[in-house]
Amino acid sequence: MSIFNFFSCCFSKTTVVEEKPKTYNEIIFDKESTYFKEFSRVDNKNENISPLYYDVEKYNNTMKNINNDEEPLWKTRILCYTIRNNPVFMHYDPYKLGFTYYSSEAYPYDILNVIAMKYVRIFYCYEFFMDNKCVYYPEIEDNVSKNDTNNENNTNENNDEQPENGNPNTLYTIHYIDVDKKNKPITDGPFAKLKKNNPKSKEKNNSNNNTVTTSKKENGKNNENNEKHERPSIPRIKNKFIHGGNLYNFELLKKVKTKQGFKSPVIDSMKGFSYKDFKSMNTL
Repeated sequence: MSIFNFFSCCFSKTTVVEEKPKTYNEIIFDKESTYFKEFSRVDNKNENISPLYYDVEKYNNTMKNINNDEEPLWKTRILCYTIRNNPVFMHYDPYKLGFTYYSSEAYPYDILNVIAMKYVRIFYCYEFFMDNKCVYYPEIEDNVSKNDTNNENNTNENNDEQPENGNPNTLYTIHYIDVDKKNKPITDGPFAKLKKNNPKSKEKNNSNNNTVTTSKKENGKNNENNEKHERPSIPRIKNKFIHGGNLYNFELLKKVKTKQGFKSPVIDSMKGFSYKDFKSMNTL
């Protein structure tokens, strides 16, 4: 039997395909994404985000002020992350609504996304992470899991209806989508187009409307069937990363500005006292 097994193995057509080893970027992403998914279920995950960011007018007014409190506050919340023994310092920039990082080289988006996952998790600012492909919505996942358990036969249909990218979070909709809706040009507004009162044109329009209604009914049924099978396409939303420069450009300690020169209350009270006055006092 041993000889038979040996020859059967040699002449068998079945081939064993070995899995490719994961790259360094994939290993880091798998590690951080598990922690990031668990953090999405925490109640106070947005504890450090001020309600200022959810009001566009207040946000714009505070960012206009150079001496605001938000920018220096987030510059003190620094994350140090090592990638292949190279340190990377990252902090959030409230003015640009993105992440500023300092490193010896510019890293690709996937690695920076992993660092941002950890930054958001440590400093409890989950909604600063705006990538809708990596973000997790626990409420939606719980609803999908309940529907799958109740309707085991319709699991494939529910998976087909799920979009490739998730919906944008509230901060993105407030600062980008809602602002774009307000700033639409006037030509896109709901203006009516008036028609001329010609009797010939009315007869033609009535005849055309009868043919159009029949075609619409036929096309409507086909469109309903096609819409069920089409997956909703949501555009990819990415985080914003700003390379602040090399590590020597990063100031880890905040320097307090001091005015140079000697000061005393006696000298400050002697304003306008010239050398001529001094000589006149000595002559007396």
